[in-house]
Amino acid sequence: MNKINNTSKNGAIWLKGDLHLHSPLVKSFILPGSFDVNDKNLLITEYVNALKQKNISFAAITDYQQIRIPWFQNFQKAAEKENIVIFPGVELSITYGKGLHILLVFEFDEDLNGINDYIKSLDKNPQTPLIKNDRIHRDIDLQRNIKDILQEIKTKFNCLIIFPHPNDENGILKSLQPKEAAGLLKYADAIEYLDNSNKDRLISTNQLNNNFFEGFSIIENTDPKTLDEIGNKQRNGKTRATYYKLSNISINAIRTAFQDPQMRISIYEKPQYDYDRLNWIKVEGSKFLKSVEINFNKELNCLIGGRGVGKSAILESIRYCLKNPYYSEQSFREDFVSNVVGSGGKITLSVSRKMGDQIKEYTIERIIGKEPTVTNYQLMPSEIFEDSIPIIIGQKELYHLTNDKEYLLRLIDQLIGSEIKNEESLLVEKIYQLKDNAKKYLNIIE
Repeated sequence: MNKINNTSKNGAIWLKGDLHLHSPLVKSFILPGSFDVNDKNLLITEYVNALKQKNISFAAITDYQQIRIPWFQNFQKAAEKENIVIFPGVELSITYGKGLHILLVFEFDEDLNGINDYIKSLDKNPQTPLIKNDRIHRDIDLQRNIKDILQEIKTKFNCLIIFPHPNDENGILKSLQPKEAAGLLKYADAIEYLDNSNKDRLISTNQLNNNFFEGFSIIENTDPKTLDEIGNKQRNGKTRATYYKLSNISINAIRTAFQDPQMRISIYEKPQYDYDRLNWIKVEGSKFLKSVEINFNKELNCLIGGRGVGKSAILESIRYCLKNPYYSEQSFREDFVSNVVGSGGKITLSVSRKMGDQIKEYTIERIIGKEPTVTNYQLMPSEIFEDSIPIIIGQKELYHLTNDKEYLLRLIDQLIGSEIKNEESLLVEKIYQLKDNAKKYLNIIE
């Protein structure tokens, strides 16, 4: 389910999430001096404000053993009013090993009573309450094999399995031997902070592939014990935070991000974009493209559709607005844009250009049949980009260009020329060092 789809405007974007929060109803959560546990509505308001101030777009309440249903439902509704998605979750505290904690994060609209009943059924004494009135919980004594239970959880529920605080007393690395810990990681979607030495330790057990952690997510959560700690706790001088690249906020979307951590997971800081890019295009026409506005993603964009739906029309409109070069059939392509937009139609394009340490935005307009103009500047679009003019190649141009060796060399130089020059400089330096070392060696021999 996509309860709040606030990312569909321009595709996947980076959102801050915290999947390990506790409510004030657990004993480890220290209430502010002027509050007590009965101030539920006020505590909810303060809690939501703390999430909002830290720009947390989605989170999970993972109280020990059970979901505190009345409080959670009210909190979830209050957060939704601020466009914050709150997932139900549980932090299992089990007697396995030296005492192990496991986070379970469920879909937004999962049956809360069903979750609680299932967790009770895991214990050897399911009739004995897991929670006491004074906010104290007891550990679950599993009546079945932990691997079977983790597998069953993933089958029974649409949920995420995360191992929290692995180096703490109830973490997987402290509670279990390395070989057993590595074996359990295969059932998880993610783990909280691991340093390189811990990764090597787990890999050395031969339970995991050598490249396991390249495709397995390591995340940072807050695990707050006070209102002030929400979004504020630090590790090694950095604020503990995880950013997820999502197209919508749902368990499936988060799981997809977990499966592609190098592209979709960023801990501590949100990725910054310091390169030239197209921001959006607006076409105001009277024919095929009558009223079209597209907001481009800051990273990869794909135009997907059947034949004749307008993919080429959009690309050619961008080229026409920028007055970019044509590599074949120039008159045909200009006529094509005129026909799909219509006489007197206008194309407006927003672009960002990297200027030193700053990003500068320009708006370019072009009316069909006239020259393009850069709003508020006496410039042509080509003057904005200088030698870094965007490359736009139509499908029919590809064949022509593959036979143009001069153009291919210029294209390679434009795409990776600076990187090649840097590598060339390093190579020259290494050759110089080798020659210098050879001279020193010859002098020693003589």
